[in-house]
Amino acid sequence: DAIVVAWKGTEMYYHRQRQIPPGSYTFTLAAIQQPAFEQEMNNYSGTRLQSIRKEAAYLLFEQEDMIRQVQVRKDMEFRRQVMEAIFKCSGEPADSVKVVPGTK
Repeated sequence: DAIVVAWKGTEMYYHRQRQIPPGSYTFTLAAIQQPAFEQEMNNYSGTRLQSIRKEAAYLLFEQEDMIRQVQVRKDMEFRRQVMEAIFKCSGEPADSVKVVPGTK
């Protein structure tokens, strides 16, 4: 069997093809909701199901973490721009100022 799961943003896409011999294939994925995906996975083999669920959970975590990292980079760039604007006025170079997290 071939099972393909993909995400675009927060949408999940899925395709399953049974009794497929080894080779190269092109699949057309269809949008699927989480409950329907879980139901589909419940119909699948027990040992493989655990592996697939674990992989799907990791991929979802990885996607959410990538979104978080992009936001962190945007926040850091904003802080850098604010520091440049503030310390440009004081005559002190912005790189010489260290910001310690958790302090004011």
